[in-house]
Amino acid sequence: MAKRNLVIANGGGPTPVINRSNIGIIEGALEFGSDKIDRIFCAIGGTEGLLKGDLIDITDRMKDPDFRKLVANTPSTYFKTGRRKLESDDEARRIIELCRERNIGYVFLVGGDDTLRTLNTLSEYARSIDDPDLPNFFDVPKTIDNDLPYSVPIPEGGPVEGEIVRDGQIMCIDFCPGFGTAATFVANKVLELSVEACAFRRHYLIEVMGRNAGFLTAASVAVKRFGYGPHYIAVPERPMDVGKFTEYLLRRHYDHGWGVYVISEGVKDLETGELISAGSYKDQFGNPLLGGVAQKLAEKAMKILEEQYKKRGEKIERVVRWIKLGELQRVSREYPSIADQEVAYMVGRRAAYSAIVEDKTGFMATIVRQPWGGWQFGLVRTSLVAGEKRYLPEEYLLSDPSTGEETISEEYVSEYLQPIIGEMVPVVPPIS
Repeated sequence: MAKRNLVIANGGGPTPVINRSNIGIIEGALEFGSDKIDRIFCAIGGTEGLLKGDLIDITDRMKDPDFRKLVANTPSTYFKTGRRKLESDDEARRIIELCRERNIGYVFLVGGDDTLRTLNTLSEYARSIDDPDLPNFFDVPKTIDNDLPYSVPIPEGGPVEGEIVRDGQIMCIDFCPGFGTAATFVANKVLELSVEACAFRRHYLIEVMGRNAGFLTAASVAVKRFGYGPHYIAVPERPMDVGKFTEYLLRRHYDHGWGVYVISEGVKDLETGELISAGSYKDQFGNPLLGGVAQKLAEKAMKILEEQYKKRGEKIERVVRWIKLGELQRVSREYPSIADQEVAYMVGRRAAYSAIVEDKTGFMATIVRQPWGGWQFGLVRTSLVAGEKRYLPEEYLLSDPSTGEETISEEYVSEYLQPIIGEMVPVVPPIS
């Protein structure tokens, strides 16, 4: 059989470990495809690169193991990324035509939910053509939001080869590659800022990424055991009563003098049902640009404090401050997660094996936690998971109506998060 080419495209926000998935695909292709793969390409800017035919041949440089190691250890994505939605069947047809022109037999998209939907669109369109020479399409998951589904119902006809079934469900993602490192970063930064908030007697509102799911924000509860907070955690799964939150912060100011509050960027106002802070810009998938919720809440609380002190004839320094962790959550390697690094590589490698050796198409590589520890890697059809979302389980959401405190159960750490982020470096409790 004549050799075919392979292309990799990255989509959406990058992660600290996405290049490990890229290298997992490449090393899998080099090992499993020596008699099937001719050249390896990357599509610059993701789907946009596929549409424009903006491909770079990386075959020769990727034959050097030292160079591959360098790429794997590089944060963000070496291949560049983008957010490009397929607008029509005509655009899917253009990508199929590109594959024919460039003799591409294997297409790998590495990304989150939007990228998964794009891959599924391409795969379904290719199936409708019924041409045996069309490429195999494969999705490799990544997202720091951790919002790809944990499992999906078994469809009529049952599971297919490669799908892992537990408790009557087809298993998908225990945790998304990229989440583990980002969660470790968030937990450590919240701890560092909490110690400073205590030292300066300030209130820090820390804004964390998370459009629809609060897994990343909830990771901050991992440092609560050290005694510095966080004292309040707001996630998208639970609308926020802004008035009660402000009252809680003010009461904590007069009772304790300081506090730490971790807020998801995607939190909605309980009263209006709308995002507390969202810009007018939307990406091609209809997602509004988020950011600014911590600033908005901090400024409101600070204004009330200033008015209260002014009535007493006193002044107060700016003790309520906001910190946005921003893009560092997506790229920082400061606090690596070993599990995240290993899993990111293995899903890429598993995808390469299944596409090249098993000749499969229209699948996503999956990650399943073993009851005795470690991870199992399988597959799930993209048609079953595209467009599906995952949210923090309700049992982890805690609130105290008497105080207005909203937080996350520490069982989230013991039951789920601990094997992903590893052990935290302990700090001394607050002085008393």
